[in-house]
Amino acid sequence: MRDYTRNPSVLECGKLRTAPRRVLKLDSTGMQRTVTGTLPTARYATALTFTAIRQRRKSRGSMAVQIFNLRNVPDDEAEDIRQLLTTHHIEHYETPAGRWGMSSPALWITYDDQREHVVTLIAQYQQQRALSARQLYDEQKAQGQHLTLWGLVKLHPLRYVAALLAIVFIMFVSVGPFLKWMGAIK
Repeated sequence: MRDYTRNPSVLECGKLRTAPRRVLKLDSTGMQRTVTGTLPTARYATALTFTAIRQRRKSRGSMAVQIFNLRNVPDDEAEDIRQLLTTHHIEHYETPAGRWGMSSPALWITYDDQREHVVTLIAQYQQQRALSARQLYDEQKAQGQHLTLWGLVKLHPLRYVAALLAIVFIMFVSVGPFLKWMGAIK
């Protein structure tokens, strides 16, 4: 299979030379693509999109910037941030955690000259989200529905008893030989 991203003879301003019916049209941002005809693979269209991003980045002389780390972020918050960037017409892309979760899942903006604007948008969103979460917690606390440690123990008593027994066993196995050596245990 050909690597279309490294072959400059195949890609020329977003058009495929080998087949005139297979044309990739990019809009003014270079991201949206309308395909007339059929393409060999979906990977080809992705390669063209990333190639277009790289070409625009080189022409503007800026680098991509990580703006939001998605590790341990709830799905609804991540979706809200994606929607926020889309509604403000900010070019962005997402890197996944990978197959084993070793990579850093994050949202990136394509140009760092938008960084200050994006950081203020995200800060305003997070401030609003924190206020709404605090209000929800206060409402639940007033109604007596908020979770406390004792409430969690009552929900899953066997889990907590098993965890406590495991902790005591591990401590005994770790410290037991030293106590025996000092003469505290016979």
